[in-house]
Amino acid sequence: MLISVASPCSLSLGLARWAADGPNRLAWLGVTLQHPPISLEARPAAILNVTGARAGLAHAQAARGMERLGLPAGELEIEYAIPSNMGLGSEPLMGLTAARTLALLAEHPAAADPAALAEAAGVSAGESLARWGFEAGGLLLTAARTAAGGWPARLRRHELAHPDDRSWAWVLHLPHVPDGTAPGLEAEQTAALLRAAPRLSVETGRLVDEALWPAMERDDMPAFGRALNELQALNRAALEQAGTPPLTPPDTQSVLDVLRDNGALAWGQSATGLARFGLIRGASPSIELRRALARHVGHEGGTVMAAICDNSGARHTLKPEN
Repeated sequence: MLISVASPCSLSLGLARWAADGPNRLAWLGVTLQHPPISLEARPAAILNVTGARAGLAHAQAARGMERLGLPAGELEIEYAIPSNMGLGSEPLMGLTAARTLALLAEHPAAADPAALAEAAGVSAGESLARWGFEAGGLLLTAARTAAGGWPARLRRHELAHPDDRSWAWVLHLPHVPDGTAPGLEAEQTAALLRAAPRLSVETGRLVDEALWPAMERDDMPAFGRALNELQALNRAALEQAGTPPLTPPDTQSVLDVLRDNGALAWGQSATGLARFGLIRGASPSIELRRALARHVGHEGGTVMAAICDNSGARHTLKPEN
């Protein structure tokens, strides 16, 4: 039996003190994107063998899943992996994907239980966006802390599904990681935001509840963009007040200026990593924005791509081997 597994990435957009559930309820806002994905093929094997992109990480996570769930080994060949340090949920999503793959190979019930997979993969409460994006996709608001006796809840979910000329296109720039960057940048930035939460304005909750989410539901991208830009500014202010500003390479502002000046209605950097994004309406404008951004960063300046929302989460197909 051969299994093909694909998982989306999760772009973290910020933390809010969600007013709908009291000013001290912390919630992550993020969007599940189709690209860059995790894509792999797997088959049963006598010993665990992992090859391809980010094989070392996937091997360690698969071994953990085998131990926690009592699963037999498998052979995993990774074609694509989410780049590290970008704030796209690379590590938790690889862990979830590896654990589900081995569970599928063994026909183990945990394959259909994302909470069991998250536990087996060591996904933390602060990584709830990735866990819920893996399960169902969409633009998400998720609790940032564990509820008593359970996993951090999915508070809200909305599907962004439009025809090409009306699509919500997320143009991404994935820069080269600066020398000396700690390998655990995403986990460190997640922890820094949670530590800065007491300094996070209650305005973040009002923005989500009264401006950003209603704008998304009525397909008002300009209003959504204004609210998202303000939410990001409030997240940065909290981090700076806490003495832990996000890592911003020297070209960050110039990249954001290009996104803004070429039609993006929201622009910024992942709340938990280095990826820069611009939100624009429609496939054709997104192509022009990608071109402008690619010209700016040059051939050696990192990766430029566009993605739309993934509304299904991880998926797999089973097929007999030839």
